[in-house]
Amino acid sequence: MVYIMGILKISDQLHDEVRKASTVMARSVNAQAEYWMKLGLLAELHPELTYPQLVQLQLQAADVRLPAAVAPANLALLTDEPDAGHGHVGPQPAAGQDVA
Repeated sequence: MVYIMGILKISDQLHDEVRKASTVMARSVNAQAEYWMKLGLLAELHPELTYPQLVQLQLQAADVRLPAAVAPANLALLTDEPDAGHGHVGPQPAAGQDVA
């Protein structure tokens, strides 16, 4: 659902960058701006995660199941465990470390 909440004022330079990125990413200008805002919010909430980890979290939250042909070649890059890809994204806690 989309609500029109008002006008968001941004600089002309940033608008130009959003417009160019939206063309490359095949999104509308608004969808590109919203994507960047969402990822920025997630990055602020989870500063310990990389961009690929944040994207992986969002894919998992949406229950997106990628076929092996397009799945990340090595999910171990997203975790510290050698047999990755079993639901955990991000570094594993050290042995004996509490998980918050």
